Amino acid sequence: MATKSPKRTRSLVISLDKIALHDLTKTRKRNVRAMVVVTTKANKEHHDNNTPMVKTTINDVIKTATTDTNTNQGKTTTTQIIPIMNKLFIITLLTLCLGACSPGHNTYSEFRNLPQDGWAYNDTIMFIPSITDSVAQGDLSIALRHNNNYHYSNLWVEINYPLNDSTIKSDTINITLADIYGKWHGKGIGPSFQIEKMVSENLNINKGDYFSVRHIMRVDTLLDIEQIGLFFIPKAEQ
Repeated sequence: MATKSPKRTRSLVISLDKIALHDLTKTRKRNVRAMVVVTTKANKEHHDNNTPMVKTTINDVIKTATTDTNTNQGKTTTTQIIPIMNKLFIITLLTLCLGACSPGHNTYSEFRNLPQDGWAYNDTIMFIPSITDSVAQGDLSIALRHNNNYHYSNLWVEINYPLNDSTIKSDTINITLADIYGKWHGKGIGPSFQIEKMVSENLNINKGDYFSVRHIMRVDTLLDIEQIGLFFIPKAEQ
């Protein structure tokens, strides 16, 4: 029985390498080379031992390489997408839980604009802190914004707020705005400056409590105070 020459087997390997590897990706090239090596080894055994020769066409090699590549890509894609989706779900769930349990729901800060023609002596500014819990304990501060044209170095205000025994407490607060040289203590950019002052520490406030603020300077109308504000910071957040 006649056998194939080794030179013809080598020619088949070269032909496969030139034709099949030309338009394939790197992954497919590796699969094609593996198929060629197997074919060459089998054909060599056929030449030595007269065993049946392995017949592999170009289409078979390309089909096998493409199928293996697509299968591997499918497995890789599935393996990567599922953990990512799980992580996104966990992160979203934790974010919602932390947002619902965050202590920031009792923090309150609000500014009220004052009339451009001045803050009248009998004009009382009202505040109702919006807190989530029925009762919250924390520190109460007053804040104001004034411009560079304010004529005084301080501001006297009266603030009224309820206590736990339903009585109304009235505090008189002196807010120092500038030093003896006229330099403003407040922080700001441009002509406006903001400053804060503590009113009461460890204050218990109830949901729906109201606070009132009015100036008690010795003028009927106070100019160049732009805004008055109230801050409440719960103890859990300090």
